[in-house]
Amino acid sequence: MTVKQKECTAQAAFQALIDELPALVARQQVGRLTGGTITPKTLAMDDSRRRGPKESLMMNGKRVYPRAAFVDYLRGKVEGVICVSD
Repeated sequence: MTVKQKECTAQAAFQALIDELPALVARQQVGRLTGGTITPKTLAMDDSRRRGPKESLMMNGKRVYPRAAFVDYLRGKVEGVICVSD
């Protein structure tokens, strides 16, 4: 896989998230929505350290994030792309 293919794979993954996530992402649902890679507790801790998504709202006492802000936050959490050769 070339570097360009790796970039396209990561971009495709984030585009799929943008296409599939609801307009507002509830903190309590992030574990399910990210396959367990980010937990609600991790997100709460990142918020308290000002490392969480740049935008958030309180709705009915629950923290929610606009989709774009949440996906940008996830992009910032990526440490690298690892591809396994066939």
